Amino acid sequence: MKREGFLTTIGYYFSRQNLSVALLGFASGLPILMTLSTLTYWLSTLGVQKSAIGLASLLGLPYLLKFLWAPLLDLFTLPLLGRLGHRKGWILLFQLIIAGIFALLAFIDPTENPYLLGVLIFLLATASASLDIVVDAYRIDSLDEETQAYGASSYLFMYRIAMLLMGPEF
Repeated sequence: MKREGFLTTIGYYFSRQNLSVALLGFASGLPILMTLSTLTYWLSTLGVQKSAIGLASLLGLPYLLKFLWAPLLDLFTLPLLGRLGHRKGWILLFQLIIAGIFALLAFIDPTENPYLLGVLIFLLATASASLDIVVDAYRIDSLDEETQAYGASSYLFMYRIAMLLMGPEF
């Protein structure tokens, strides 16, 4: 393995493929904290009972179980969005779903509609976990073996930046 110079390494980070992976990492990192700590913080500030807040933490379960439907996302191509490419069609679909759920959440009062809030957060967690699956596959498909490490670090860096921005204390 040859040693590469600083400029070559920086060039990998600013390649078109790596930048797209980094932006997708940001998009994947935004919803995860909403289904975990931001939701519980939001509910606690509204005076929701602690038992209900504890139960709401189960809404993030799709992140733990995403391995169950990951093979299906790899197997099927979307009919309408398939011309974008196998991975890109799924990515667009899940991003549209996530954006729609965030828009709906803006109009929900958790004290008046706790069940609707729970359903939307569960759907958000499922769509977000699915987006994570497809973006990981896209990253592996779009980057060659030499640039995989750069793509993984860019993805994770932007994922964490998005989580920081979505956090309740921000």
